[in-house]
Amino acid sequence: SGLLAELKPSSVVVYNVLLSYADFNTGRCFPGIKTICDFSGLVRQTVIDAIKELEDLGLVEVTRRPGSHNIYQLILVGL
Repeated sequence: SGLLAELKPSSVVVYNVLLSYADFNTGRCFPGIKTICDFSGLVRQTVIDAIKELEDLGLVEVTRRPGSHNIYQLILVGL
């Protein structure tokens, strides 16, 4: 049960990749899309869709930085 039960399997994989990169104290990480693809085995569009789903459900806040990697703030409450 909980929010993770509502996610597509690919979104769970991407969330776990982000967790593996996250700073323990801040919950922030900034892997590139290619890194997430390489680590997860998912294709680019699937990763982008998964990040959107995570964002829509309030599990991740994304700070987009054109020309650089995005910053992902993981929201760990209510999982």
